[in-house]
Amino acid sequence: MFNLKKNDTFRSIWFTGLATINEVLPENNELIVTIDPQKENRFSWDETWNLQHTIWGLEKKDYIHYKTTNEQETK
Repeated sequence: MFNLKKNDTFRSIWFTGLATINEVLPENNELIVTIDPQKENRFSWDETWNLQHTIWGLEKKDYIHYKTTNEQETK
């Protein structure tokens, strides 16, 4: 199981850029994340993600989880 925390970051096979967790809401099965496209002249935006779907994405390696120290998650 992944222990997701505020400020954890992700890369994805589904989008370029970086997603950062702002809030973990297990009681609502949600993550509030900021997507930073990391491209010139592009703005960041916030999204609400399904917590369980994100965990499944991590297990399937659709998401690459980095800890707040940017060390790759090894689980």
